[in-house]
Amino acid sequence: MKNKWMYAHIIFLIVLLIIGTFFDYQISEMMSGQWILVSRITEIFGGFPMTILITLTLHIFLVNHQRTDSTRMYFFFILLNLAALIASIANYYVIFRYLNPTSGHSHGPVSLPLIVIAIVLGGLTFVMIQNYLTTLDSNHKRWLWKQSKRVFLFLILVLLLTQGLKTMFARPRYWTVVSGIYSFAPWYTISGPTLQNELMSFISGHTANAYVLVALSWYIKDSFKVRQIVLNGGLCWGFLVGLGRLLSGQHFVTDVSMAALLVILLFVWIEYKANK
Repeated sequence: MKNKWMYAHIIFLIVLLIIGTFFDYQISEMMSGQWILVSRITEIFGGFPMTILITLTLHIFLVNHQRTDSTRMYFFFILLNLAALIASIANYYVIFRYLNPTSGHSHGPVSLPLIVIAIVLGGLTFVMIQNYLTTLDSNHKRWLWKQSKRVFLFLILVLLLTQGLKTMFARPRYWTVVSGIYSFAPWYTISGPTLQNELMSFISGHTANAYVLVALSWYIKDSFKVRQIVLNGGLCWGFLVGLGRLLSGQHFVTDVSMAALLVILLFVWIEYKANK
């Protein structure tokens, strides 16, 4: 998909990465603690695009699944139902998770009432999406199935890339450096492996999960203009979430810019391969 704003965004991110390589700590020091409301909203809803798209792809796979009398296929159908339901619930659980901050940082516990609400809302989402998808004609369903395979591949690669780099680089988060818990480390320093959240700054998972919203454009069938709007909206949301991660003191600018750059380049590569 040709989009001049996307390629301008890539150039901007490369410049930001270069600047951050030399002034990473100084930029975070200047921005951290500003615009708290923005950082809080983007923290709560930053990963929402990832769970939304996983939910949609699983539901589309479920609707397109052909049930047979085979025991194995029937078992697979049940597992797909459970996966789609869990993904639907996760849409709300991931929000409630960040409504309960621990010591001013993310990944807080979720109370029992919020878990119940997440289950109820997730169940309703499951039913509504299923009912809508079953009203589509067979040609539209087949097209959605094809698009979903591409979206699902994109999401899995983003998750593997994000978690892999976090584990391998083991970079301390900005707030741990300011607090004197760890020393500052440049983004290109590999210190892993690790499974400690405080040492998983590079790359920014929130930012990567926010930028996957661009893949929603693959589900727009007939309108090129709408696809462009959705794609640009994904870029804007990803940038806003990345900004919020800087303002909250959770990440350095290189964590955010590299996450955004890798996700967009992966998006461009998959689209190029699909249209080749």
